[in-house]
Amino acid sequence: ITASGKTPEQFRKELVEKYSKEIQSSADITVILVSSSFQVYVMGAVQHPGKVLADHQLTVLDAIMEAGGFDPDRAQLKAVKVVRTEHGRTQTFKINIKGVQSPGAPVEIFNLHPFDIVIVPQKLVIF
Repeated sequence: ITASGKTPEQFRKELVEKYSKEIQSSADITVILVSSSFQVYVMGAVQHPGKVLADHQLTVLDAIMEAGGFDPDRAQLKAVKVVRTEHGRTQTFKINIKGVQSPGAPVEIFNLHPFDIVIVPQKLVIF
């Protein structure tokens, strides 16, 4: 049974329902929330590149803002990359968050996993 995204009480009720035949009373099940934090890394055209710690779900934009925000002069927000390694496989995702610069414009929502690397590329400047 997945506990993620549920309150302790919601999860307890689900357990009681699922195991009602095996337990004497619903008081036999107690759910205790243990804080679990995770880290992601943010690099590139952000104010404070480095490790970002989180104790709740983070999106790419959340992580960038936790890193002090993007550099408005250098950040290329249409091509933010997320590098994720799971089960020995590395995947790269391209995320467009440029809409954050225009009120009402859509911003792609991409939830991060522990140890993801968020790379905010720099704009190519030609002199």
